[in-house]
Amino acid sequence: MDFTYGLFRKFTGLRWPDPEWTESADGKRAFLEGRGEATVTQSGDRHRNVYFTRFDVRDG
Repeated sequence: MDFTYGLFRKFTGLRWPDPEWTESADGKRAFLEGRGEATVTQSGDRHRNVYFTRFDVRDG
């Protein structure tokens, strides 16, 4: 989660309006693919990117 929280600290207005979620076959991982646009907090530059983030599921 630290990586994901870090993204939101580095960018202002970061949103993933239509995320695509995929679950691993064993149900222990979830993957998010999100296309987003945001402003870099330090410089004010606009930034577009595709983000892939993995979440490990513990205790259900």
